This record gives sequence, structure tokens and C-alpha cells, in this order.
Amino acid sequence: MFMPEGKSLRGLYSFVSERTGGDGLKVLKALGDGATDDVIEQKTSFKVSNIRHLLNVLHENGIVNYTREKNMQTGWFTYTWYFDVDRTTQNLLRAKRRQLAGLKVRLTKEETKDFYQCNKKCRPHGFEEAFDNSFKCLECGCRLKPEKDSHKEKRLNELNEQINSLQQLLGNFESNEL
Repeated sequence: MFMPEGKSLRGLYSFVSERTGGDGLKVLKALGDGATDDVIEQKTSFKVSNIRHLLNVLHENGIVNYTREKNMQTGWFTYTWYFDVDRTTQNLLRAKRRQLAGLKVRLTKEETKDFYQCNKKCRPHGFEEAFDNSFKCLECGCRLKPEKDSHKEKRLNELNEQINSLQQLLGNFESNEL
């Protein structure tokens, strides 16, 4: 099993935090090499019911896994939870690749379409949308005018920066350098 360190682990923690919030991240960090909900309770001071909820959210997102053992005397099951690093890494990479693909599609549209904008700088409207609405802004009702090239260039630069950042992130993660 691949176990990231340093930057890689921070990258995974960031992904976990996006999916489950700060409390989910605290529970994850409390797992160590494996922990029961009672051990997590001691480390986090969260209520067991809250811990179980967070563990279920983490499990549904493919971040943690568990083993189950039955106490033969009491008949109760004990669940020991583990950080599933491989699965979390795969989920992170899959999500970032989807995000990258979406940004590339958006960049292509932005490069090939003409956009119109009102004087109040509400969101840009594509030609079809502007035409269908008689060149009136859907947000404020003002008249739409062709967007200035500098505005379009700024948006394209921002998209390219996001794409480059994601490509670098994916490259670093896949080469185990994140």
C-alpha cells in the first residue's frame, strides 16, 4: 500500500476536508494506524454519535475502511477504522481529472464564442443567449454590448492558470511528489 508523506498527505487531507469538512478531517487524523470509535472519542472529544456519523460519511466517500470483530462473550461487534490511502488517492485523482476535463471544455467554448456583457459587469452572455433575450442582461435587464477583448483575455488567462495548476497537481500526485 502506498503511504504518502509530507505534501502528498496534505493534498489528501485537503481533498478529505473538501468532502467532509474540518470535523471529518479531525476524525481521520485521529485514526492513526487504526482506531475504534471509542479511541477516536478520546482523541477528538467528539460525541460517539457524531464520530459514527463522520466515519460513515468518510466511508461513503471512499476515504476510510473498517474491519469488524465479534466479541464472543458479549456478542457485540467492534469496528476498527483505517485511512484507505489508495482509494482516497484514486478518488482525488478521478475528481481532479473530471474538473480538468470540464475546464478544458469551458476554455474551448470561451475561445470560440463571442460574449456580450452589460455596463454593470454582470456575467457574460454567449451570443445565442444574448440574442434569445433581445440583448438584455438576464440579471439586471440592461442592454448587452460585445465584450471587450481585454475582459475575454483575462477570463482565458484565469482558465489557463486553473488548467495548468490542475495539470501540475495531477503530475505531482502521479509522480508521488505532492
